[in-house]
Amino acid sequence: MEDNKPIKRIDMSQIEDGQSIFRGNLLDKDGKIIGPIPTREYLSLEKYSSEIRAVPEEDEFKTMLWVDIDALEFSENRWLVKDLVPKGGSVVIASVSGDGKSWIAMELAKSISTGKNFLDEERFKTVQAKVLYIDIENPQREIQRRGRQLSFSQNDQMEFLTKGHLNLNDDDRVEELIAVIEEKGIKVVIVDTFRAVSGGLKEEKAEEVRTFFNRFMELKHSEISLIWLDHFHKPSQFQSRIPKKEFLFGSQDKTANVEILLMLSKDGDDIFVYQRKNRLDKEIHEFKISLLDDVSEDGTKHTSLVYGGEIDERESKKESAKQFIQEILKDGPMTTPEMIVLLRKEIRVAEKNTREALKELLTEKTIDRRKNGRKDEYFLINNSDNDDKSLDDF
Repeated sequence: MEDNKPIKRIDMSQIEDGQSIFRGNLLDKDGKIIGPIPTREYLSLEKYSSEIRAVPEEDEFKTMLWVDIDALEFSENRWLVKDLVPKGGSVVIASVSGDGKSWIAMELAKSISTGKNFLDEERFKTVQAKVLYIDIENPQREIQRRGRQLSFSQNDQMEFLTKGHLNLNDDDRVEELIAVIEEKGIKVVIVDTFRAVSGGLKEEKAEEVRTFFNRFMELKHSEISLIWLDHFHKPSQFQSRIPKKEFLFGSQDKTANVEILLMLSKDGDDIFVYQRKNRLDKEIHEFKISLLDDVSEDGTKHTSLVYGGEIDERESKKESAKQFIQEILKDGPMTTPEMIVLLRKEIRVAEKNTREALKELLTEKTIDRRKNGRKDEYFLINNSDNDDKSLDDF
């Protein structure tokens, strides 16, 4: 490779406030095309190495001695958010639609940009860093609403990319994004969502998934963290709603390319967080986050994310049983013995946890119980209250 091969980079000094970039063009404040993106040309000489990124040398093998590897210096702290977001790593936060991943991602953005511990918990100790939040799915009105509810403050450590078409399955667009990240000193990029920016990527194709993630390897080596919000398959009727790796679209290949996989399941105002991969350490135990709303005197709604502690195995099994029971009763009533047999067979929940789950669902009035001879049949909650509910039968 020639030493003086020129490379071009976006010249951010020529881009004014309010202007934006879209498909290789510079747009004015009203979204009209001004012309091509202004660029500067560099030479890939060693003396410019502090100013430009290294030109990849994909065809050249470079070996290292152990003494060279041993001499490399890295920061002792490997985490931006302890146990959740590593420095220079990729994180996937996945759930079915509506189960709270955007709320958690925005709370992470707020915590990292301010340096305040995530969920105000010492166990999730957080290092301050500049964040870029990419959301081209939701309108700015919705992003503003959520930010206000989460009490976002005036903060120059958090920036947003909310307009335009962003295809990160395209090398040129990734180069443009990397230039912006470097120019603005971004250390964390949150993408809401993976599917919105993956440009029609076939998630079942291992080679396509691997190629996609490899485009961001340079950022990982520069200790820039990437957080991808993603979806997973909605569990079928006879599957536990406690998420597993295989629920994730393109699960095996995505999981292989990230350091952390967090999977969510929501029940009412509670979000249950399951860490299904942790390349840096032992996977942490599942825990709960509660979404608490408060309305001020002027009618302004505020939302707080509150750490609800770890979920013990028994509680986890009971929650799984509650979710499963609600799903199977959509197809009609079942007796207690029928449910015990089905839950033991399908999701390996013991009889005691099944009975406790039924009791809680009755107390919450999520389901109802009707007498049919000596058999008790359980339904989804209806509009009538029944005097024959007695919890002493369990």
